[in-house]
Amino acid sequence: MMMDRIRIALFLIITFTPVILFAQSAYFQKKSTAVWEDPEFVDRFLGSYGFLSGAEPKVKDEEIEAFNELIPIIQDNPKAAILRLEQEMAPDSSAALDFILGNLYFQTDRLDKAAATYQAAIKKFPDFRRAYKNLGLVYVLSDKPKEAIQSLTKAVELGEHSARVLGLLGYCYFNQSQYVASETFYRKAAGLDPETRDWQLGLAQSLLNQEKYVEAEAFFKDLLREYPDNLEYWSFLANTSLGQDKPEEAARYLEIVRLSGQIQRQSLELLGDIYLVLDMPDRALEAYTAVLEESDASSAVPVLLRAVQIMVQKGDFDQAGNLIRGMEETFNQTLTEQQRLELLNAQAKIARAQGRDADALEALESIVAVDPLNGEALMELAGHYRRKQDSERAILFLDRAKNIKGYESKALLEHAWILVSQKKYADATPLIKRSLELKPDTRIEDYLRKVERAAARQRRLEA
Repeated sequence: MMMDRIRIALFLIITFTPVILFAQSAYFQKKSTAVWEDPEFVDRFLGSYGFLSGAEPKVKDEEIEAFNELIPIIQDNPKAAILRLEQEMAPDSSAALDFILGNLYFQTDRLDKAAATYQAAIKKFPDFRRAYKNLGLVYVLSDKPKEAIQSLTKAVELGEHSARVLGLLGYCYFNQSQYVASETFYRKAAGLDPETRDWQLGLAQSLLNQEKYVEAEAFFKDLLREYPDNLEYWSFLANTSLGQDKPEEAARYLEIVRLSGQIQRQSLELLGDIYLVLDMPDRALEAYTAVLEESDASSAVPVLLRAVQIMVQKGDFDQAGNLIRGMEETFNQTLTEQQRLELLNAQAKIARAQGRDADALEALESIVAVDPLNGEALMELAGHYRRKQDSERAILFLDRAKNIKGYESKALLEHAWILVSQKKYADATPLIKRSLELKPDTRIEDYLRKVERAAARQRRLEA
């Protein structure tokens, strides 16, 4: 029993760590409300209408004059500025004017137009650093991380080393699941700009995804010292604890989130899983029951079914029964046929374990009536009749189970055990051999040798 509990605990830790989804910082979301409300960003953006001598394309005198007339229009009415600039643009206009027009498209959220215009500027002036930088920003906001990486990397090669660009590269690599590169750029950005927590959070998440749990834990604790009410950080911290095989600590962190009344469904599921690992079935049931109360809980049915099965396997029958009843009440109209069959299977096992053989038999018969090829139910029915000393009916169900993938070996062995109990050793021998062909097992090989010796003795006595 102890080995079963250890195996279940290891399974849970390996399977469910980590499951909390990494949320994108609002700073980078499409439409980027946070970006345009950031005064520093706006100032820098508007400032980019100027040009860097020696590192930017040359501007014709008439273009400088037109640009000076355009500045007050840009500040008051960017859309009007776009119309005027579009009218004045010519095929031989400098890359600088394309850049200005791209900025205006960017500012008015016409991202496709902005990208095309920045590309036109780069085609005219291939080392146009700020065009690469702004093109990268467009790609970030357009959710095109691969393209953003190419543009921002080129900007860095040309001398752009701001924390913002380095941080955005970290963000893009993170979205591409390239966590080593993500860590590298987030670390550089955080070093240049330690006051921006997006870079620290991104670095911590990158470390967590590389299973550098100790270092990630330190970053999340630093963030929590400054932002103790950020529930997301407590959830991330729980993941670092699970990664270090500290489920009790992870549960404490998730309980902090739970007490806030704002815990997410996935975190509740994880909390229930942790309590199963800790052999605390009542607390696990409490967490899973809270999942049932969530409005979007229908997508949690597979998780809850798995929890029921583990509870049954561990012998936590009362908790499993309560969770089954809650699922039936909550999801009565949405459970699939397969999910109902799985619940019936669990109910049959619980009833059998609690000595309610009639209830177990009723549940199993309901299953095979709907699904005649349900291997688990057929095996349970065979076991029921074997315990009732009705070997003939038990073997009938085992014969059916032998033809179902995944149950062949076990059904053959069960049939062999019945024959051995009847001292039909010679008949049992080929069944055991066939079972071993399907699933080799040294213990069963030892058992086969014993049955073969018994069969040989029986033949000698009969001779």
